Amino acid sequence: MKRTIFILLLFFGSVVTGDDYRIHERSNLWETIWDNGKIGGEVSPSETNPSMDWPGGPPGIDELSQRSYLKMGGVWIGGKNEKDSIFFDECGPYATGQEGALNTWTTHSMGIERIENFNGSSDFDPGEGEEIIISKWTTKNGITVTRKSMVWSYPGKRWGLRPGYNNFIVTDYIFKNTGDTDGNGISDIERNYQDVFFGFCYLIQPSSQDKLLHGWGSGYLDADDVVRYDSTRALLYAYDSISQAAGGASFDYGNLYEGEIRTPGYAGFAKLYSDPSTDGSPQPHTVFYAQSIERTYTLLQMGKRNLYYILSGDSASIYMPEENCWLAPFLLQGYGPYSLEMGDSVHIVIVEAVHGISPQTCLGGSGSQQYLKDGHKYLTRSVDKANEIFNNNYYLEDYPPPAPDIVEIEPIPREGELLVPLVLTWDDSFDDYVDPATGIQDLEGYKVYRSDYYYIGPYVELASIPKEDPDFYDSYTGRYTFPDTTVELGHGYFYAVVAFDSSGNESGKTNRNIEAVYAIRPPSTQLDVKVAPNPFKRVSGWTTTGDEYKLMFYNLPLKCTIRIFTISGDLVREIHHDDPNSGCEFWDQFTDSRMRVSSGVYLYSVESDIGSTNGTILIIK
Repeated sequence: MKRTIFILLLFFGSVVTGDDYRIHERSNLWETIWDNGKIGGEVSPSETNPSMDWPGGPPGIDELSQRSYLKMGGVWIGGKNEKDSIFFDECGPYATGQEGALNTWTTHSMGIERIENFNGSSDFDPGEGEEIIISKWTTKNGITVTRKSMVWSYPGKRWGLRPGYNNFIVTDYIFKNTGDTDGNGISDIERNYQDVFFGFCYLIQPSSQDKLLHGWGSGYLDADDVVRYDSTRALLYAYDSISQAAGGASFDYGNLYEGEIRTPGYAGFAKLYSDPSTDGSPQPHTVFYAQSIERTYTLLQMGKRNLYYILSGDSASIYMPEENCWLAPFLLQGYGPYSLEMGDSVHIVIVEAVHGISPQTCLGGSGSQQYLKDGHKYLTRSVDKANEIFNNNYYLEDYPPPAPDIVEIEPIPREGELLVPLVLTWDDSFDDYVDPATGIQDLEGYKVYRSDYYYIGPYVELASIPKEDPDFYDSYTGRYTFPDTTVELGHGYFYAVVAFDSSGNESGKTNRNIEAVYAIRPPSTQLDVKVAPNPFKRVSGWTTTGDEYKLMFYNLPLKCTIRIFTISGDLVREIHHDDPNSGCEFWDQFTDSRMRVSSGVYLYSVESDIGSTNGTILIIK
């Protein structure tokens, strides 16, 4: 194996967007898979998709809240034809501008599909992933690639120490010399290739959360990313360290932001399998990690010959950067050499994985930074779990029961209670679940988890409910009902209901609500309107992410109009409230023209059919 470590730059032209994509969102690790070979990356400047997001979600997340570890990934294919001429096909992550033409993309899509194979479904195949994405494309040199990526939702029994199968993506590649150059399924050329190498390229960027801390440009923030190679696992990975650009500031380690560590993960990819090479050399043949520029300051192009020699491990000659160009890791594994005559194929399986300290530990602030290094052993254990499931042909010895679909989460008023409990309801469709590995009907019950912070957690267990417990189960309707009476006014909550079996296995939290649900009070029949917090001092005190600047009006009548004014009488915001179940309404401190208000005293009025009232709000920032 040829291993090269460089702290230099690769310069490439602009990235070309693929035609179509599907998203893995079943496990903790979310990823965008494209039909042209690319992995991750943005859809457009205005649309953000998962890109090695860990923990992933929720759908539609904004870039600054996204826990992304990847700028982009893809596949390189290079070799020689019968005339000993070099060819090079790029299937992401760049368009290199080969042969003098900018944005040259050398693939043709042949389709992509996402398949749900969820545990508990009537046609569940235990020898496959729970979520499968199959993409297929061909290159201008007639090599057709079929990529099958798979994920599982099954968690471990103890975070990091006994990890499950939900922190990695297994990706199976078949490279075949079909002679099809345009994706129509018909052979256009007949060529035999030698010294063929297949490369897997990842621009792993653990420091994307630096944008929150420093507002730095995307190149500057990557100066603290560290790359390492674990030869025993063929694992190439990166993690966030302390930035020299920030003067070695301690808050930059793990990207500590407002008491939360935002970048706890160690992210990488490793070999699970590769066909024997022509010369019998150990695989991967090439391990190369350098520093790749994310923003193009000067358009420099690398020809196919240079790229092929990097892929084959015969060269590390790459362009030097301009001064003051900050860096993002470029990680490459090359497999080969292979002979690829017409009809021949090569099989390679890669695992992409991320793991680190738990969301609960991340909220420990600077006191938790000492545990960040544990992410390395958590990552290696996850890669070991991927090897385990691959070597067992994707079968498990014991499957956790599937999580039920939560039918609804809604506030249900109770007579005489000022605070409305949130009630979860789910059906009993999996009560008779039979483990496909053991043949045993072993579902024992359900656990209710809640987070008052964010969709990704941390979650705490609220209740463990035995199967068909009459306190929670209605045999007539076939539904379970759990009232959460511990909610607090104004706080938002995320819930998950998991099933557990007699061995202690739990299902994944696959049924979480995407948006927070709120504890409320019922409408008031008297005008005793209150605002909280008042005064507002810097942040609201609500624990739910995104609610830091919200104020809540409560004790509202079921239908009313709230108007907020400056002290001089200018209208700032008008809010119409009409809810028969809630006497609460939030104000996010934005004006009607979507401008954030400044510190000061504000007046409000509430007008309704039962009368009018007014008051003041003091905002201190």
